[in-house]
Amino acid sequence: MSWERVCMEIASCGMHRVNKSGVGTWGAFVGLLIQSVLVWLGASFWEMLWVTLGVTIVALVVTRPAERLMLRIYGRRKRHNGKLVEYDFNQDCLDETAGQLWAGLFILLSDMPWWSMIIGFVLAFGLFRLFDIWKPGFIGYIEKKFPAGSAWGIVLDDVAAGILTWPILFFIYFIIMM
Repeated sequence: MSWERVCMEIASCGMHRVNKSGVGTWGAFVGLLIQSVLVWLGASFWEMLWVTLGVTIVALVVTRPAERLMLRIYGRRKRHNGKLVEYDFNQDCLDETAGQLWAGLFILLSDMPWWSMIIGFVLAFGLFRLFDIWKPGFIGYIEKKFPAGSAWGIVLDDVAAGILTWPILFFIYFIIMM
């Protein structure tokens, strides 16, 4: 198996054979599952941070080779905005996994029982997907700042979308705890 094929399997979370919309949501769901299992196992904030950094680094490493192979397999495609592009294929969803992991980090800083953390992760999931699809402000800027098809632009816009959930989650947590 070639390096690009291995990268495609990892970057797509095994979903590269599915050429449908919603694969990004699957990638974020994989992040939600990872968070839920680690919380259930009693992982600390620092352990979750290391997992999040690890997944983000892996996404940065495997995204570009996976994108090159997907371009050869699937050719150019239309994005949701109608533009014909040669990058950021729907099948590539490890960037969404990383983004969800970043979104959920804030939950681990709160002093909640594990079942409340799961609810927080689900809320973070919804906010993350909203920001990832909508790409408000600096999230859209990050995606455009790097060259088209760059792993940095593909991955870091999702990391930014995940981090953007933190102030909203903080506000919700503050309201509930009052």
